[in-house]
Amino acid sequence: ALEKLTREGCRFELVLLDPPYALDPGSIATAAAASGILAPGARMVIETSARVRLDAPPGWGAEVRTYGEAALWFLRAGEAPPDGQAL
Repeated sequence: ALEKLTREGCRFELVLLDPPYALDPGSIATAAAASGILAPGARMVIETSARVRLDAPPGWGAEVRTYGEAALWFLRAGEAPPDGQAL
């Protein structure tokens, strides 16, 4: 889907991702960030297991909120993690 959207020149300001918990959400976020479909200042919201630690793509900031067994990661382009640490 990312390849098709990129070819069609689609640009998004908000992307909601709810990948299966078995997949690495960091690699999914990085693929979306690198695809060229995100507008400057775009945001991604990713649902994961509360036990998962997500590494934000380079140049992206992240904030996490936990709700029971689930966590919501709010990522924003152009906001690097503090001290280059994963969030």
